Formats: sequence, C-alpha cells, structure tokens
Amino acid sequence: MRGEEFQVGDRLPGISALQEEYSVPSLGAIWQAQQILVCEGLVRTEQGSGA
Repeated sequence: MRGEEFQVGDRLPGISALQEEYSVPSLGAIWQAQQILVCEGLVRTEQGSGA
C-alpha cells in the first residue's frame, strides 16, 4: 500500500488498515488526517461506504 497512488473514484483502505500499515498507535490520528483531507476537498466520505 505504501507509495500507492489512488485515482478519482478509488476507495481508500479503512482506518484500521491504514493504522496497521503505517504503525500509528491511535485510530484517532488516522481519523483526524482523513478529516483534514475531507476539509481540503481531496477525499469524500459516505456513510457505510468509507472514503
């Protein structure tokens, strides 16, 4: 997954998968990073579908 580029419309890995891949101790840190991307318009989230 590291270094992987995503195309428009691709689904991102789940927060737990990202936490494990990058050895981040807190799910909250991954969630906050994802929210920054949402606020910047780079990622869109949908209830039940992920990001």
